[in-house]
Amino acid sequence: MGHVPTSLRHEQSLLPDAQHLFGVADPGDLGADTVLCRSTDWQGVTDRRLAEVVRHSLAHGLAHTPTLVATEALLGYRDYESARRAARTGVLPPLYADRLWHPRRGFPVYRGIDDEARLDRVAHSLRLKLRLVGLLHDAGVTLHIGTDSQPFTVPGQALHAEMRLFARAGVPAPEVWRTATSGAGRVLGPGLGEPALGTLAPGAPADLLLYDTDPTARTDPSEGLKAVVTRGRLYTRQDLDAALDADRRRLRRPLPTLLGRIGSARVLRTTDFSF
Repeated sequence: MGHVPTSLRHEQSLLPDAQHLFGVADPGDLGADTVLCRSTDWQGVTDRRLAEVVRHSLAHGLAHTPTLVATEALLGYRDYESARRAARTGVLPPLYADRLWHPRRGFPVYRGIDDEARLDRVAHSLRLKLRLVGLLHDAGVTLHIGTDSQPFTVPGQALHAEMRLFARAGVPAPEVWRTATSGAGRVLGPGLGEPALGTLAPGAPADLLLYDTDPTARTDPSEGLKAVVTRGRLYTRQDLDAALDADRRRLRRPLPTLLGRIGSARVLRTTDFSF
């Protein structure tokens, strides 16, 4: 798994599992060699180009980890203040939304992203990516559900959002769940020493999500969730909600918040973030 190099198209790299749909857009269309441009400068991508990527992936047995959520989350900059205060960001230290992701003072690569023209390119690229994922799925290309560390992509919640985006792309809900559980287990299990990861079977890790209805009828993993079993312990939904509330309060104590802002400002002044 990896990134298609900036100077190459997808079919030139032959990566067994390409992340972020890099290499779909032509290198000549990129405004700069940055993650943002590679993710969103899809103005030259046509239906013919999407079909080429599908054919090439099939011919060479290549998989994709699209990380659609990393693109969708950037649309939060249409209303930065609302995105900054959204419940999903509350489980991270305030320095992320208030400082590192700020459209004027945050990571240099994202400064000015709240410009309407740039956000229109983000939205355009997301529409094409959803279409491409649907085409890849229909053709039988292997897809993996994953996320990335980008603005407004919050660990855990971003994975749930990616599942919902797969459904928007046309992947049926039961297949989305298989991709996120047993499908992920087939890839990760051997490396983690757990060949039965993501399955309900004798000898598999006893990490379970417990629902009051069939969760595979939809693609929101938090809906209907009653409890989680992990590492031999049972946590009810009430336990989980209470833990999240405690984390939110802890992360917003005055002294840690102040130190985080001071530290992040120093890092942004002294570190090259030209990715």
